[in-house]
Amino acid sequence: MFGHTVMLQPYSIMAVGAVIVVVALISIAVMRRGAGRARRRRRQRDRLQSAFFFETFGDDLTVGPDESLAGPRER
Repeated sequence: MFGHTVMLQPYSIMAVGAVIVVVALISIAVMRRGAGRARRRRRQRDRLQSAFFFETFGDDLTVGPDESLAGPRER
């Protein structure tokens, strides 16, 4: 760089590469764990919201599977 020469041993380049791979694997594991936690929390939140909804409104729902509680959409 800028007129200087850097001499490195091949094993030092391999060591740096191994460190980079280890850091990458750890970061992927952390991201996967966070995504799994978010997925579990989202499912739990949805279950709690649907339980609250059905406890609040009971069986008074007269909408079909393709209808909305808000009524038909205007087109």
